[in-house]
Amino acid sequence: MQTAVRLFSIWLSFLLLVGCNATGERAKPASSSTLFQTSTSTVSPSITPAPFTSTSTEPVVEATNTSTLIATNIPTLTLTPTPEPVVRFAVIGDFGSGGRPESDVSDLVKSWDPDFIITTGDNNYPDGSHETIDANIGQFYHEFIYPYTGDYGDGADNNRFYPTLGNHDWNTLNAQPHFDYFTLPGNERYYDFTWGPLHFFALDSDSREPDGVGSSSIQADWLKEGLASSKANWKVVYMHHPPYSSGRHG
Repeated sequence: MQTAVRLFSIWLSFLLLVGCNATGERAKPASSSTLFQTSTSTVSPSITPAPFTSTSTEPVVEATNTSTLIATNIPTLTLTPTPEPVVRFAVIGDFGSGGRPESDVSDLVKSWDPDFIITTGDNNYPDGSHETIDANIGQFYHEFIYPYTGDYGDGADNNRFYPTLGNHDWNTLNAQPHFDYFTLPGNERYYDFTWGPLHFFALDSDSREPDGVGSSSIQADWLKEGLASSKANWKVVYMHHPPYSSGRHG
């Protein structure tokens, strides 16, 4: 019995000695920023090598059992999604009468700093004539029009004004002032253009359109084909006469 007690005392002294450094101070664990270990399950006690401090830039991995692995010094990868391009455009219609009201509207539109402007017709009241078109349109929006040959300042470097025809614009024979004033894609009566992720289809909804406005017309076939083949995320169709209306025109 005395021999057993003596052996236990020697063994305990050995454990206390291992837990102290050369100066007699208790050994300190390694910094947690370099190495740490954890366990989420209960396992039988085991002898673990003394903590060490790594000078390597490689990731340090420590396991207390096969069920838990903790890695440190591994950089966190943050994925930043690529933002969709931002497109800002203005839509105006029945606007072309000149004067203070139109000036106020154009000032508001320009305050939005739009990339471009589309119109839903009646751009040139009252009858779409040559005599009024520059005063009704170019006076307020010349910096969006290319090529611009009017009298109100410099035009745009590339066209940023895409109108459709309204019934008032057709009141002058064949809407000729409109075609003389603007340079637009296609036949200029109905046409399409793309801007970033958007595909626009400008229609002529007036009954005087040579290619018709019905569902079986040449214009309708052109629109159906264009919509079907477009790969754009957004497709915008615009015209003068609304498909649905609660207004007096029905």
